[in-house]
Amino acid sequence: MTPRGSRLWTLGLVALALLFPAGALLAPWMWPSRSRLPAVSRQLDASILLITAGGLDLDSIGPGTNGASRTRNLDRLAEEGVTILGAYAASNQTMASAAALMTGRCPRDLVRQRGDRLAMDAETLAERFAAAGYVTAAVVANPELLDVGLEQGFGTWDARPGAGAQAVVAAGLACVKDVTDRPWLL
Repeated sequence: MTPRGSRLWTLGLVALALLFPAGALLAPWMWPSRSRLPAVSRQLDASILLITAGGLDLDSIGPGTNGASRTRNLDRLAEEGVTILGAYAASNQTMASAAALMTGRCPRDLVRQRGDRLAMDAETLAERFAAAGYVTAAVVANPELLDVGLEQGFGTWDARPGAGAQAVVAAGLACVKDVTDRPWLL
């Protein structure tokens, strides 16, 4: 290789090395959807309340047409906690969507129809949190989510088919009210 060719290669590598930090600085503008996600440290030690409500859309949360809040308690939770607005259901089927949420896997690999069960080798969110020392509990009112294997990893799995929101909240609070020494996933 000639000295001129060697110099061009060196300049090209230096230019490339200078582009990497610039790309990191420009990433929030280039990919804004990624920059909206909340920053979470690797070791999370806060308690987590995960609320899922099938058929609930964004239009039915928050202030109504007269400006009064229709969902006061959810609004207060959203203000005081971390809210992820860019979340989408993995499937339009309740079982598949819940299984994808609890495992991080594609719905086609999970439960999709009545009679399907989550494979025992599918690691769930509850199993990961339990392994990290969390107290795990679930209160489930949706009959479609019972007996499909989603209870894997939960220390307490309280099935209340058809129960109303107040009963579910009361049961959930009872599960974690005495837990003061460790974080919990409810």
